[in-house]
Amino acid sequence: MVKGINDKQTGFWMFLKHIRPELEQKLGEQIKTADLIRFGQPYWAKLNYEVKEEWNEKAKKYNKSARLNRLLEPVDFARPCASQKLKPSKIIPPSRRYDEVDQYSRKYFAEVDDDFEGKRENDRREFIDHYQWKFARKVVTANVYYEDSSKKQMIPSEISILKFSIKRGIYDHRHYILGFAESGIIFEDCKTEAEENEQITGLLMNSDRMTANVRFDYAHIWDEIKTFTKIDGDGVKLLLLSNCWNTVVGSFDALFVYANEKSFSRIETRFATLEDYFMAVYATVNDVPISDEIKSDIAIEMNEPWYRTVFFDSVTCDFHADLKYTKECQAKSCSLFAAHKAA
Repeated sequence: MVKGINDKQTGFWMFLKHIRPELEQKLGEQIKTADLIRFGQPYWAKLNYEVKEEWNEKAKKYNKSARLNRLLEPVDFARPCASQKLKPSKIIPPSRRYDEVDQYSRKYFAEVDDDFEGKRENDRREFIDHYQWKFARKVVTANVYYEDSSKKQMIPSEISILKFSIKRGIYDHRHYILGFAESGIIFEDCKTEAEENEQITGLLMNSDRMTANVRFDYAHIWDEIKTFTKIDGDGVKLLLLSNCWNTVVGSFDALFVYANEKSFSRIETRFATLEDYFMAVYATVNDVPISDEIKSDIAIEMNEPWYRTVFFDSVTCDFHADLKYTKECQAKSCSLFAAHKAA
């Protein structure tokens, strides 16, 4: 969540605020909170222990002075309380209860940073409170042909799902290559993105030019996914990487809409990030709260390169495994490989 002036600060967070103007100047745009953490992590990691301790001391002094100022501040009972000053949310109900999010109609959390961080905080609490991290989990990854901005939906090209548990490791999977079923029609503003994605994934909108087992039976694929994941069950959450949120949720939403799913109403409530899952595991095992430092460490780990593993057939689908022996090698962008890397 975004820290307000009255929130307790950490050395890490104060350091991020210090370098934020520099990062925004380099990027030429304002940085959202989630991106600030992601971009700032490498800078924090390069600091030595002494410098980090200096920032931690600054945070302690700030927290002490801020707390003292609040204690000395006279209470104004006529002033609205904090809950009354919260800005209206596009997806979170007025009650601010995230478990009531099913009542609202927004499909994705893109460009709604505060709400997305709020949902993630709620997911972490659920994982910790109910020890859900002990159960078998499913990791989901996806590739897309492009995002149809006119319909505000993703056009999926590939979906992979892995089952794993801490005890058994990875023990089952499903993989689907979906055909481009738009009768070859694509809007001009989507062509560049579609061509780039074809180069990245090796998956072509013209399925006649591919040797892969391309499927067009979207409704049957959705039924198979429901059976494999139990996504329509109570409290079920599939895991995905936070930076792939819109791609994966958007791909599932496309199948969800095509199959005219009625058993639940909000597809994004059925997902949580893999990073939050690992944070819950770490916090529970070590009996510590989830700090900004833990969030940073886990995010850094999740972005570590996975060298040479791409050369093993067992972690790629058959289509991308065949591609790696050609000059069009694109195995690194196989969604099944991405799922193995994450899990």
